[in-house]
Amino acid sequence: MTKMNVPQEIVYGCDNGGNLIEDIAKKEDLDYLANLKDKNKQLKFVESIYKKSKKTNFVKKSYLANYNLNEDDFYHDVRFLGSHINKDIDIFVGGSPCQSFSMVGKRGGFEDTRGTLFFEFARCIKEFKPKVFIFENVKGMLNHDKGKTFATVLNTFDELGYKYYYKLINS
Repeated sequence: MTKMNVPQEIVYGCDNGGNLIEDIAKKEDLDYLANLKDKNKQLKFVESIYKKSKKTNFVKKSYLANYNLNEDDFYHDVRFLGSHINKDIDIFVGGSPCQSFSMVGKRGGFEDTRGTLFFEFARCIKEFKPKVFIFENVKGMLNHDKGKTFATVLNTFDELGYKYYYKLINS
């Protein structure tokens, strides 16, 4: 229950905590993963690699400490999530890493691998078909590449068939 007394249930969380599968897995594991076609098997295999990793995922640690969520409902790599995890999702909340768009970073945008995770967020919306989604990022996304990046974001949301509203919030 939130402070607004709106009943809700978090059905899963996802963040790699800065630990990329490509950095923690053995080459033969990555080769095996590349040949797996079944989405459920891919997800389970990726999660097994993260569980064996000695690197701490502080995002996961914080999330599990602050929310009523089973550890098995926390995933590490959005690239392997999709409707095959069979969760009804009314509200999908997230964002892609901000370093690619932030005015204090190198501003690599969609040329930066982290920036391309926006498209994974959009893919998840397409697959889960939530009633509502909330996408968050930094102010720098608005003017990155002379506004072309944000135009791409809005066009992607248009293609998904959602009505949307956006606002810059001073947090």
